[in-house]
Amino acid sequence: MYFPHILGVGYAATETAMLSGFTLGMLVAIGLAKIFSTALCLGFGFGGGVFSPALVIGAMVGGSFGLILSSIFPDQTSDVTVYTVVGMGAVAAAVLGAPISTTLMIFEMTSSYALTLAVLVAVVIASEITHHLYGRSFFSVQLLNRGIDVKGGFEAEIMRSIPLGQVLKDDGQTVTPAAGLQELRDCIRHTSHGELFVVDEVGRLSGTITLADLSECAFDHSVDELIKAGDVVRLHPPVLTMSDNLEQALYLMGETGEEHIAVVDNNMTLNYQGCIHQRDVMTAYSRALINARHEERGETV
Repeated sequence: MYFPHILGVGYAATETAMLSGFTLGMLVAIGLAKIFSTALCLGFGFGGGVFSPALVIGAMVGGSFGLILSSIFPDQTSDVTVYTVVGMGAVAAAVLGAPISTTLMIFEMTSSYALTLAVLVAVVIASEITHHLYGRSFFSVQLLNRGIDVKGGFEAEIMRSIPLGQVLKDDGQTVTPAAGLQELRDCIRHTSHGELFVVDEVGRLSGTITLADLSECAFDHSVDELIKAGDVVRLHPPVLTMSDNLEQALYLMGETGEEHIAVVDNNMTLNYQGCIHQRDVMTAYSRALINARHEERGETV
């Protein structure tokens, strides 16, 4: 009733703001009312989008900023219309996640290189703030809430589609916590990847051992009867479960720097199932990517 300007797509209100037809108080009030009403409509699932509201909100914010700035520096500021257009571009680009497209739209509308440059600066700042505090865009967050992550695009979707079972190997060398130091030396010397997986009597993963974990005792035979695997095991190593996929495996390898990771049945029981190697993960990913490209072209692999 008090702000009919927020109803509908809001083109009339946007045009009025560009023509400096609102006072500062009205610009701020319409901007806040539009934000509130848009959030209310989206929250209740009403039909509609966010493009037009973004333009209205941006116009009100930009116009308000222009009026405030012109009152402080009357001889050093541009027309309020300029700030209105810049505000529209900044908010729309941040909400839609389309900084380049928004900037080009402004350029097509105005044919002004100077204004386009101002819009580009505002778009970059608004997009970065949105990216760090909220997400890539309103639409990407909507998809993420539905379990669809478009951040990695086509390649990430391929990696998510490959279960760990396709690269799981049983070539991991296992020892018990009671294994002696000499046995550990022999096992590390004969394993192909220089890492042992310590598994107790019931098959539960206790940790891992590398040559670096043995430290000085690796070459000190005087302590062979004193030190067991349980004494030098690296507890709580990074693990993957059978329900994980290649994307999660590659992410964990990148975060931990591990090239060989144990796979367990789940995070509760930690029953050892095997291990995966970074080279196998990358090979499986490359093969799947090639196959997908061939399928796109209708070629037979």
